[in-house]
Formats: sequence, structure tokens, C-alpha cells
Amino acid sequence: MSELDQGLGLQNELELFREKWKEELRERPTKGLALRSARAKSPEPDPEQMALPVVAIWTLPDDLLCEIFYSVAEAEPPTSIEDIPPHSQLYSMTRPLHLRNHFTDMGWLRLTQVCQRWRDILLGAGMAQLWGRVAFTIPSMAAFPTLLSRSKDAPLHALLSAPGMGLGLRAPLSLPHVEAVTTNLHRIRSLKVRSALTRDLLHLFAHPLLVPFLHELDLHVDFSNERRPNIHGPWVIMLPAPQETPEALNDGDDAIPTGDSRIAIDGPSVTVASLHFERTSTSAFMRPGLHFSLPSLRRLEVRIYDISTQISDLDWLMSLLRTAPLIEVLSLELRLRQYTPNWTALFAGSPPQLQYLKELRLKDCRSIDFAPFLGQVCIRPPASISASCSAPRDFDPAVGIQQETLGFINTFGNYLCRPGHKALHISLSDSHASTGGACIVELQSMLVLDDCQRFMYFQGRHTGQTALPQSVNLSADTTQLVFEMPFSHVRNPGWLEMLSSRIGRKDLIEQLDMRIPHEYSHEWVEAFRRHLLLPMTALRELSIVQDTRHTTTAEGWARTINVLLRNSPPLIFPALHTLLVPFCPEVFQHERNPLEAWWNPLIESLTHRQAHGCPIHTLRITGIWTQDWKDMFSGRDARMMVRAMSLVEVVLDERDVHLRPCLRYYAIPYNSLTRIRVVHIYALHPITSALRYTFICSAMKRFAGVRQLPD
Repeated sequence: MSELDQGLGLQNELELFREKWKEELRERPTKGLALRSARAKSPEPDPEQMALPVVAIWTLPDDLLCEIFYSVAEAEPPTSIEDIPPHSQLYSMTRPLHLRNHFTDMGWLRLTQVCQRWRDILLGAGMAQLWGRVAFTIPSMAAFPTLLSRSKDAPLHALLSAPGMGLGLRAPLSLPHVEAVTTNLHRIRSLKVRSALTRDLLHLFAHPLLVPFLHELDLHVDFSNERRPNIHGPWVIMLPAPQETPEALNDGDDAIPTGDSRIAIDGPSVTVASLHFERTSTSAFMRPGLHFSLPSLRRLEVRIYDISTQISDLDWLMSLLRTAPLIEVLSLELRLRQYTPNWTALFAGSPPQLQYLKELRLKDCRSIDFAPFLGQVCIRPPASISASCSAPRDFDPAVGIQQETLGFINTFGNYLCRPGHKALHISLSDSHASTGGACIVELQSMLVLDDCQRFMYFQGRHTGQTALPQSVNLSADTTQLVFEMPFSHVRNPGWLEMLSSRIGRKDLIEQLDMRIPHEYSHEWVEAFRRHLLLPMTALRELSIVQDTRHTTTAEGWARTINVLLRNSPPLIFPALHTLLVPFCPEVFQHERNPLEAWWNPLIESLTHRQAHGCPIHTLRITGIWTQDWKDMFSGRDARMMVRAMSLVEVVLDERDVHLRPCLRYYAIPYNSLTRIRVVHIYALHPITSALRYTFICSAMKRFAGVRQLPD
């Protein structure tokens, strides 16, 4: 049989299968057949209705539609009350008719209006979990009873949020929400509470809450006894009229509870908890008693901000840690203005020991000495440690280094370069949140990376006083320290001496990533070199990257390269194999020959090392230059490249080219090179894809240096 006959036979079989499939669809109870049955009972059926086509989606089984609806719900959730600004929440609470001005995205709820079959499926028992997710979050009290009834007996994700939270208003919690939580404790899977200390909140905790199947707890309580602020300007239209003001928004004394209170939660299944308590006033108020029993807890975040001493007692926290020995991630931010924890008294009896702790985050450690806490709670140092220390807001630049900063370095410095940590990152950058001229010092130690360009350093800028390291771990085994100090203190070598004395086994460090401003004085760079860099005799990879490129000067660049690579005796980094430097001559100001001003110090340093018997094997040049610069200086740059190649074995040109000034381009290092000595790496526009890159490689010609590459 020929191929043509075989093709015709397969085509015939396909046609027969298609006809058989259509016949089966006609026999299924679809919407079209239902209409036909209804018309058949009529004395005069409509021929057009009897000929309704069969739509494929009508034939999908209900269980498959349920899966589709769950996927849509994940992709298009409706607007939550948490997504609405606080002032709009207050406006929506007092004027529900105008709720649509803020609540415009219905998300997957629109599926209930497509057809009757879809509505029946969404309102059925199989989709009750979806309604349990949104019953408390939809910002409409009128819709809450309907949404709660549609959840049937499914798990609930409860949100109790006082409208206007964060504006200093003592708005009440929704009474229907509170009653729904107290009567359905066995159904609650996640509980979020955002409220000031009001009578409604105390009604919720009138008795200890036993929530047997609760998995996530998020509690944010403001214990401040503040009156309603005087708001003017555009905020006036957002406030309710006097006759419509809720009772809890009045300034009467009955709106503020007094006496003793107790907030107690018993959650045997809770695995994630976030507890945030704040007190921003010193007037009399109801003193809280806190008790949490969470034996299955894995992740705990505690934030306390207290300008008095009312909520600074940490006995409840020690009790919680004693009953939660399975904690793996612990984050503490304790900003206690007038209180110093007595760790001896807190650890009296049986101190909590977290033997499964893997990650510890301590934020804003300026006013608290955590050394006793670490010694008692951590049986062994956790794999990941992140700590931060901010500078005081009213620091005096004329005073010496703050004792809090030296204490922070003394406490946490010994965790840097622990056994196995052979990669170190050091950076100094401006603190944009400080108005007094402060600097952020960041250090990270970790396992050796396959590429030193993968160093990820802290980029987020903090606000206020706190320098908070976010999740910047490169691996599960990382130590990160972030502390802030005035620029005048940075130039004092005292903290460098303290840091050097606390970092152990610097002679085992193999990778170093440095991001320090080149404008620092020669004396400071010398002190930095003497205390930290000279002991790194096993260093093989050095990365020198500018954190603030636009402050670079040719003089600062030359001074940095000279101190790091040329000074002797003794020669620094005798085992150095790979050097990664940024290409930044475009920002050199008042230089007639900026290209030579960048290349000459580098070539002199390479020559110096070669003459002393410690040549560098690989030179990697990163950075960005524009297409105009490349066209103008390509010939001179190629000659400089040839000079560099006579001093090292391999030169990797990883500079990124701006084809258009308005676009930003990225480069990925190309390491799998053996015989190619000069490598050019270009990248596409990031909009295309983060994974699409174009690698254009060229070999060196004898005299021209680098062959002209296509754009």
C-alpha cells in the first residue's frame, strides 16, 4: 500500500471518529437538549431552538469545571479589604452605598453570572472552600451573611480588621465578623486581626480562644490610648458626618477600655505566626496579658514597638518559645525605648532551647544585647543568621563610635566566616533614610559560589531608624550583618579592628566581593587593607564592584587598585587567581583621556604582580558602556586589551553595551571557555525574556586585538 493510500485511510478513520464523537455529544444532557425537551412539551416547538448547536464547554464534567474555577480563583482573586487604603476603608464603612468607588474588581466572583450551570457549580458543596477564603475579606458588610452561608462547612480564612487602622482612630471591629469567628472556631484555618485595643477586641478574647485547626495566625494590636486626630484638607471628605460617626470613634472615655485584659490563643496546629504589638503613647490604658500555646509552630515573627514600659515585658515570649520547640525560622524586632530585658530573670527555670532552628533574624539590635539570648536559645548556631543595627536618629558626628555599634560587632562578628564559609561580601553605601550623613555597612559570609558574580547584596533601603535585612540569602547557610553608622565614624579604624578580631580564620577565605566607594581616603583604605585583607592569604577570586558608580573618580579608582593589588611588602592576596573589575571610565569627570585613566592603573597593578611572581590568571571586565563610546574608543580599548592579555592568561570581556540610551541590558558570565581568550557577551532587552541571551564570542587577532562584532 502506498503512502497516499495510507494517508487516505487514516483520514477516513478520523472522519468516522469525529462523526461518532458528535453523536455521543448529542446524546449527553446538555443545555441544548434541555431546551429541546422544554420546547417538546410545547404544542408548537420552535424549529430554530430545536436546532441549537452543541457547545463543547457544555460537555465538560462538573469536576473538571471545579478544577478550572479553582485555577481562576488563584489567578484572579477579588479585591480584599486589605487592598484598600485605610482612609477609604473608613469611608466605605460609614457609607456603604459608595463602596463601588473603591471595590471595583470582583475577580472570580464574576463566574457566578455567566450561566445557570456555572452558578450552580460555584454555589455547590464542591466549591465551598472558595467562599470560605473570601467571606471575611470582601469589603461589604451587607454581603457577609450571604458569603458566609455559601461557605457551608468549609474551612474559613478569617480577617478581623478595624477600618482606618493606622490613622490613629479607635474604630470598632465588625460585630458580625467577631461573632462568626467565635461560633466557627473549629472551621478557622487562618486568622488575621488588625485592631486597636477596643471593647470589640476584648469581646473576642473574653475567653481563651481554642482554635484546633488553625494553621496561620497574624495578630496586630495597637495598645496606644490615642484620641481621634484632627484631620484637615482632603481627608475631611473621607471622614463620616458627625451624626453618622460610629460609637467607637467618639472621644468619650467609654470608648477606651481600662483595667486588666488578657489575649490568649491556644492553637495546637498553628505552624506560622506573626505577632505585632505597638504602643506609641504613655497615657493610662488597659494592661494586656498575653498567652500563646502553639506547640506545632515552625515560623515565628515577633515585632514590638513600645515607647513606654507597658508591653515590653517578654515573659509571654519566653513562655511561647518553651512550648514551641519545633521552631525553624525565628524573626525578632524589639524596639523598646525605656526597657532593657533582664535575660537572667527571663531564663530562670528552664530556658527555651530551639534545637531545630535553621534561620534567625534579629532586626534593629542597637538597644538590646542579644548575646545571652543566643547563648541560651540556640543550642548550636543556626544555618542562616541575619542581624541589623541602626544608627540613633539624634547621633552626634563629633562623638566617637557608638558603643551599641561596637557591641553589635562584638556579638555577631564571630558568626562571620564560620566553618565552611569561604566566601565573604563587604559593602559600604549611603543610607538614604538618614539626614545626618550615615553609612550602611553590610557583610555576608557563605559557602563558596560557583561564580563570584552571583554575590547578592542587600539592596533594599530601610525607612526610619531600622536597617532591616530582607530575605537576601544566597543559600541556606548564610550569615548577614547590616549596621549603620555616621560617615565620620566609618573613617575611624576602631570598628575595623573590632571586626577583624571577631572574624575567625580569615586565612581560609577564597572569594571576596567588595563594594566600597573609591572616594575613601588613602589612610582608610590602608587600614581596611591591614586589618581585613592582608590575612586573606588563600583568596582566589576578588570582585571589586562599585555600589554607586556615578561618584567614581579616576583618582579614587587608581588609589583603590594600587592599595589592593600593588602595595608590598607583603604582597596582598598571593594566591589570587581571578580578578573581576567594573568598567567605569564614562563617569570619570574632568579627564581628558578617561579610557586610559581607567586602564593604566589596572595594567600597572597587573605588571607589578607579575614582576613579584604572583600573576593573575583571569581578568574579568564587567560594567556598561554605550554604543557611542564603543564606536569612539574601540581601537584604543583593543590596544589596552592586548596589553592586559600579555600580563594574564585569560581576559573575559563581559561589558554590556547600551544600544539605546533608554534601555537597560544585562549580561551573564560565560565560564565554559577553554581556548577563546577574549569573550564579548551581549544581552537582549529584558522585556523579551530573562532567559534569552545572545553570546557573541570572537578570538583575538594579532594586532587589531578584537574583531569588529555585529550589533
